[in-house]
Amino acid sequence: MKESIEDAKKGYALEVEDVLDVEMLLIDGCFVLKLLYRYYLINYPPKEKNQISTGNPIFSSIQMCPNVQHDLILLKNQLPFFILEKLFPFTLDRIPDISLSLSQFVILYFSNSMNYESKVSTIPKKSRKFNHHILHLLHNNYLPDNDLPKEEGLSEFMHSASEFDYAGVTFMPDSEQGMFNFKVKFSEARGIFKWCHRACFEIPSLCIYDFTEPFLRNIIALKLCCPGVTCLFTSYAFLMDRLIDNAKYVGVLGKAGVICNYLGANEEASDLFNKLCKEVVLGEFYFSEACKKADEFSKH
Repeated sequence: MKESIEDAKKGYALEVEDVLDVEMLLIDGCFVLKLLYRYYLINYPPKEKNQISTGNPIFSSIQMCPNVQHDLILLKNQLPFFILEKLFPFTLDRIPDISLSLSQFVILYFSNSMNYESKVSTIPKKSRKFNHHILHLLHNNYLPDNDLPKEEGLSEFMHSASEFDYAGVTFMPDSEQGMFNFKVKFSEARGIFKWCHRACFEIPSLCIYDFTEPFLRNIIALKLCCPGVTCLFTSYAFLMDRLIDNAKYVGVLGKAGVICNYLGANEEASDLFNKLCKEVVLGEFYFSEACKKADEFSKH
């Protein structure tokens, strides 16, 4: 840690000479790693053990677990990821029968709070990109394998769900389970109704928890200050903001299976997206093609 302290300081935008020291790197790093290991052993216990003791201040408290997860995704609380990578091999030997990578531990820990299938076998062994910190790793984990086309600025063809619904556009969850798979498909009309095509707007399904808003907000903030971060999440937030113009259409998208609202009232879910992008400048917009197709159908 003494060898890493100067490189760690370069990861912060503000002067941290007075607060960042070797002891902080060591204690914070070990805390995060032990948290990841404890979560794994509780939820994926070794075969020879039926139960892992949860008698600690975090996992024995229902409220403490989400609070710690929330704190770990705040941009201002991030620890340089290379610090965790340096400590990881020294601590992993103390955890029996585990062959996961550090990235897998992190993704599993947050999988219960995000719209992600928590199966160890489906999580990549190694992260495909360089990670500045945990929040950056979660950002990279959601990126699609293929680059999406983009345009400068928000699409002028973007309408609300109420306008699309009035024009006869139906909504359904995307079948590919990708966070950014927005598509518009047209059904085939037959017989005397060959002129009448129906449009279906396929939208990635989203479960909205208390964790959703701080996660998206911090990912958007990450884009504003970190090089190499795409506008995908910002585009996603802008698109959902335009679609959800009021609480009524949270219910419409909910009935279509696009949104699962665990916040309670639909007003809370609509407020989440309507306030998320205030005073945020959108660079590129990634979903223009789907929006244009839906707009063309609406005009017809």
